[in-house]
Amino acid sequence: MSFASNIREEIVHIQGDCDLCKKAALCALIRIDGTIYLSGAGRYRVEIATDYGNVGRLIVGYLHDIYNLKTNISYRRSVLHNTQNYQIDVPYQPHIEGVLKDLGILNDQNSLIRGVAPQYSASYCCIKSYLRAVYLASGFVAEPKNSFHFEMNVSSEELAVELTEIMNKMGIHARLVKRRTSWMIYVKSGQEIEQFFTCVGAVESSKALREIREFKANRNETNRFVNAFMANENRRLDASMEQIRDIEVIIKKGKLDTLSPALKEFIKLRVENPDASLKEIGELCDPPLSKSAINHRSRRLSEVANKIREESNK
Repeated sequence: MSFASNIREEIVHIQGDCDLCKKAALCALIRIDGTIYLSGAGRYRVEIATDYGNVGRLIVGYLHDIYNLKTNISYRRSVLHNTQNYQIDVPYQPHIEGVLKDLGILNDQNSLIRGVAPQYSASYCCIKSYLRAVYLASGFVAEPKNSFHFEMNVSSEELAVELTEIMNKMGIHARLVKRRTSWMIYVKSGQEIEQFFTCVGAVESSKALREIREFKANRNETNRFVNAFMANENRRLDASMEQIRDIEVIIKKGKLDTLSPALKEFIKLRVENPDASLKEIGELCDPPLSKSAINHRSRRLSEVANKIREESNK
């Protein structure tokens, strides 16, 4: 399975810490994946659609176990995406209005609660359950071997803002952006995506993501070291070739005997060791020279060669 599938499979099996956690999860799943219809005073019915069989089973299980609601399930296959779609219909039943109010989807005035219902936001374990359900309903995480990207999509601006604030309080720098008909909560940091899964209790997913992050960090560090080494080698070779060209100019013009013993020694060592660094040339001198001293000889060689070139061009 893909990384995203493994995460979803782990999260769907996480049990809440209290009885209210199941209601928090069911509330979020209906809020994100469900549509509520009203066909008369108090005559509500609900349709819930999901692309994931394990999420569909979780929803049906909660509806039956907590509220003893009757459900009908149908399956459709998307020709465009070649995926199975599961539709859960909850027909009108006498107590369904009370269920929607108990879940925190409707308030006492039968209006939709736009944010997280107060009974869930007051409890950390219920908030974790709510976040897990939002992820199950609308979450996406990119393959971390390629890039770090996490997102969840909700239709309510109030809910999106509140969830973003909750995630930020957990130390997760979540950001919010408006899409055509929804709001996207997203995270781009691999460390903070790992933090999200840790916070909601997806321990194995968090561990797997951390291992991938560490591997990528080590690989990037190795690449930086190799690139720096190659850059230094290229600079060293360029400097060596430039010095050899200066030496050729001096020798062709018969100016070698006019140089100081120090420059003659430098030229001799450079010709004998064309691939050596300046530091290595300095160590071969008698007595050995410091980096500053050998750099001075290199600059002096360049000055002499440039002066000869200028005189030749006159």
